[in-house]
Amino acid sequence: MVNNDNSEEFDQKIIEIQKNNPTLPYLVASTWKNKDSEKMWVIFKLESKTEDQVIKKIIEEINDGIKQFTGNSSSIICCHIPEIDSFSGLENSSAVKNATNQLFDEKKLEYLWGIIYFSDYQIKKMVNSHFQSFYPMISLANSTSKCNFEGQREVSCGKMGTSPTTK
Repeated sequence: MVNNDNSEEFDQKIIEIQKNNPTLPYLVASTWKNKDSEKMWVIFKLESKTEDQVIKKIIEEINDGIKQFTGNSSSIICCHIPEIDSFSGLENSSAVKNATNQLFDEKKLEYLWGIIYFSDYQIKKMVNSHFQSFYPMISLANSTSKCNFEGQREVSCGKMGTSPTTK
């Protein structure tokens, strides 16, 4: 139990809960005062009533892609997710990152550098009437990978990556 008057202790408890439960969707905490003006903490755990079918389908597609590799050469998987404006923030804690890391941990795919999630090509008007074109994307590296990439090359999800060799 956490003393209601000690916010630093409470913050540490929340961090500990999140660290020990990486799949925990969201914790929202707030304080309020009861009728005796005692400070009280309120914690909400937010999650969907139904299982996330989008993440499940993405991981199914990636598993189908993994079956196409021989494991003899370094590889990168590019996964197109339509209609995403930005992947900003997903590199921290997100369902996509957690599911991807779980896949890496379970399968021990040393030949797989990682997975690049990207979306539809975008053109944005910048200052001075200049335009920027890009694919919104995020790359999640496989910590068990033994890939070493040297030199630039084209990959199917845009100009990125390098020529692969395996350590």
